[in-house]
Amino acid sequence: MKLFMMIPVILFCCVFPLALAADGLQVGFYSTSCGKAESIVEKVVQKRFSQDNSITAALLRMHFHDCFVR
Repeated sequence: MKLFMMIPVILFCCVFPLALAADGLQVGFYSTSCGKAESIVEKVVQKRFSQDNSITAALLRMHFHDCFVR
């Protein structure tokens, strides 16, 4: 019974380091292929946000659905 209760703990200890090792976003990722990409995106987002501040919800949804990078 004790072993059965330890399975979730052991599983968590094995999976958690893998989640930490996953690559995330990185500033300058497009610096070699498209050096101005980040500044272009920033300017467009700032411009659109100043016109309509409800766009943040749509942008957040887009990022979570992996539609930004095609």
